[in-house]
Amino acid sequence: MPRPRSVAADFWTWTWDRSGTFSVKTAYRELKQQQSEMQGGRSSSAGDEETWKSLWKLNVQPKIRVFWWRVIKGFLPARAELVRRHVGDVATCALCGNADETLFHAFVTCNQATQFWAETLRFFGIKLPRLYQATWTRDLLDPKFIAKEEAAVIISVMWTIWGSRNKYTYGETMFQPLRSMEISQEHIRSLYIPAKQHSIPKMRKVWMNPDVGVIKINSDATIDAMGGRAATGVVARDHEGRFIVRRFCPYAVITDLYVSEALGCRDAMLLAIERRWPIIEISSDCKIVVEDWNGGRDRSSCGPIFREMTSYLSCFQGFELKFSGREANEVAHVLPKRGLSTEMQSVTMDVISDFLSAAVHSDYVRSLNK
Repeated sequence: MPRPRSVAADFWTWTWDRSGTFSVKTAYRELKQQQSEMQGGRSSSAGDEETWKSLWKLNVQPKIRVFWWRVIKGFLPARAELVRRHVGDVATCALCGNADETLFHAFVTCNQATQFWAETLRFFGIKLPRLYQATWTRDLLDPKFIAKEEAAVIISVMWTIWGSRNKYTYGETMFQPLRSMEISQEHIRSLYIPAKQHSIPKMRKVWMNPDVGVIKINSDATIDAMGGRAATGVVARDHEGRFIVRRFCPYAVITDLYVSEALGCRDAMLLAIERRWPIIEISSDCKIVVEDWNGGRDRSSCGPIFREMTSYLSCFQGFELKFSGREANEVAHVLPKRGLSTEMQSVTMDVISDFLSAAVHSDYVRSLNK
């Protein structure tokens, strides 16, 4: 994380909870996990019977339930497992070169997997919990460890990761790190998470004009996990939907999308301060960042960024940070990718670029129809 621009005192934070706040629940969970590892990896779930009940009731496609049954049983042909069974002689991960391609590595720690989890955080607002190699396959089915709805998404994402790995491994698709972010997004968008009965279909969200006198700034971010880089992008428009300015900023040694999204919101504030806009509305498609900011969670990993943003509030007569879906944030979404391809500190342009003009016009037309 880059050093904050404002001076702040050090503070204590609880690393086993995203909010950074200590709770008996998270402490108990951590102690149980450590106890399980010391005792040889016995599952923290309520037992085999409860595990299978949770699996067959999981709100996902039937083929994904079967997939997870195979994961629990160790039936998927990860290279380390094949070597253990004397079927293969090479355990190295084909994608990142790690010495042992275990299932835990393939789904959790591999560079390719981390890009999927970054998109999962952005698209579903779900962050992969801290998992332990000895118990992780059953823990994801334990409602005491994770909510059922989140487990359904995470297991479905792992099914997508496995399919993606197979395509790379067997030569159907070449592994291209710079393209992986787009591939990850496409896979996450294509996931089918069965809806509950009597659910109401969601309407497609569109970009909405701010009130008169308010400048609306759309913010987004992306990461290149393998390159160890991140970039943010912001686009400002007025109450009539007219383009004002755009900016993208690359950051080195950052691979956490949560932190990158928070930096994007901060960059939007800095742009507004430079332009002396008195009233602004920042729109981000990262629900967790918006919720943590509005909930005052300054002890999270983004705490220093949030405190810096708080110090800037006196520069505005009006300020609001809102969540918007990906469909309403497409204009800002294309900018961070440009930021990854430049070595410059930041790029600010008052003239709309060709690759942005169509998206800005589309937002304007859809907002009128809305």
